[in-house]
Amino acid sequence: MRRSPRFPQRLVVRFSAGDGAWLRSGCTLDLSDGGLFLNSRFLLPEGTRVSGSVELPGGSRIEVGAVVSWSRPTPKAINDPARGGMGLKLVWAERAYFELLSSIAA
Repeated sequence: MRRSPRFPQRLVVRFSAGDGAWLRSGCTLDLSDGGLFLNSRFLLPEGTRVSGSVELPGGSRIEVGAVVSWSRPTPKAINDPARGGMGLKLVWAERAYFELLSSIAA
């Protein structure tokens, strides 16, 4: 059972893991105060620490830190309704992240 409500929201996220030497991107499908679902073909193992930048409409960014809770590959069948990506559990986030959630919930 989920502890916090999920809010459908599509936002671009640029993220890296480890030393931050490489950068990848994906798109959120939902957000909550505990984490987010990141739709991406690039998957990281469970437990990997991730830092990311969530891009808001208008160009501003919100920095977040998370841990990969789970990941599943993108299905090969075009008509498969499952989405590939990673569930990220927030470790920290800028205050603007929670302000964004409040504005979506209102």
